[in-house]
Amino acid sequence: MAGQLSDEGLFSLWANALDAPVTPYSFQIVLFTNNFTPVATQVLADFTLDITTEQLIAGNLWAFSLNPTLHYEQAVQSFTFPVSVPGTTYYGALIYNTSLGVSVYAELFSTPYIVPSGGGTLIYTPTLEFHNC
Repeated sequence: MAGQLSDEGLFSLWANALDAPVTPYSFQIVLFTNNFTPVATQVLADFTLDITTEQLIAGNLWAFSLNPTLHYEQAVQSFTFPVSVPGTTYYGALIYNTSLGVSVYAELFSTPYIVPSGGGTLIYTPTLEFHNC
């Protein structure tokens, strides 16, 4: 899986860190159905979002651990699909700031998830890694 923090998302995360005690932002995770490779200049309009998959991200957006890399991991996200949506293809997941209406982070799945005829569940863990230079 290839993930990308957007330029506007980086600003959004900094603003959230600075403003959190006063006005914490709200973040959502949602799946997208267009085959778009995330880039730093991405904006919300680049994605075809399936709003029926939206989930609120509660609490701290990224948990932090330090190893050889800076590694941020969000809690495991589970998307359950009913029998009524077989064949829908999801190419990736997007985290966006609902307070500002900007994309924060998008990840293209290594293999698109196609909902099976009997319904199904997609398990996904958003992860950011920054490598030391």
